[in-house]
Amino acid sequence: MNDILTRRALNDFIVGHLANAARPLSLAEVFVDVYPGQRASASALLALRKRLAYLAAEGRLVTEGYGDGRRFSALTDAQRAELAAQEATLEAPLAQPRRVNVMSGSYVPARGPALRAGAMDFRACPSVGYRC
Repeated sequence: MNDILTRRALNDFIVGHLANAARPLSLAEVFVDVYPGQRASASALLALRKRLAYLAAEGRLVTEGYGDGRRFSALTDAQRAELAAQEATLEAPLAQPRRVNVMSGSYVPARGPALRAGAMDFRACPSVGYRC
């Protein structure tokens, strides 16, 4: 792939290449296939990693694993159908939550227990002025 491609054409080429691959490919394998004859510098691998992450976030690729062991593959028809079914269930209308009108009616608290005789006699004693 010696000629310069637009971003869209490069994205389509990468997705098509991964769709034709028999197994998920690592970042280095994708780089060798997409840019044959070029040296895999750190910046070039970073740029390809970002492009593959963008395609995965867009839903055009599937990633497996994390870090250096991450592998990339194209979506199969079964995976596309499963994603479409998941999106359909997410977009289904949900039942509205139950709303209870708590301000209707009047609330009268229950009567407290009867006090024993002499329980409030302390109120008759004058205060001596000490703070508690």
